[in-house]
Amino acid sequence: MDCGALIVDESKLLYPGDLLHEAGHLAVIPAERRKQKRNYVGKKAAEEMMAIAWSYAALVHLGLEPNVVFHADGYRGGSQALIENFTQGRYRRSQSRMELRRFWASTVQSGRTVPERNFSTS
Repeated sequence: MDCGALIVDESKLLYPGDLLHEAGHLAVIPAERRKQKRNYVGKKAAEEMMAIAWSYAALVHLGLEPNVVFHADGYRGGSQALIENFTQGRYRRSQSRMELRRFWASTVQSGRTVPERNFSTS
């Protein structure tokens, strides 16, 4: 990342779904911080969880299979658990879901476009 943009070296990109996860990092940090980031890789646990939740929401919106983002070589061996938890709706009350809900609410209030999805916490 460089000043709010993803920089991609296609020769090193093993998993295209990783781009959605990295886009999630850009999506969940405030715009003023986004423009200042260089080589930022979710150093705050809450932001990492939000990027994971955002990337799942994005892949659902795009009609992709979860293993495109949550591939076997990612997430420290926890990809399958993430897929199972998200597809079974087990994260509905987690902290990352609440943070994501606040993010979507602030996005709507600011007038930015968001995907038409129901991210309820019930």
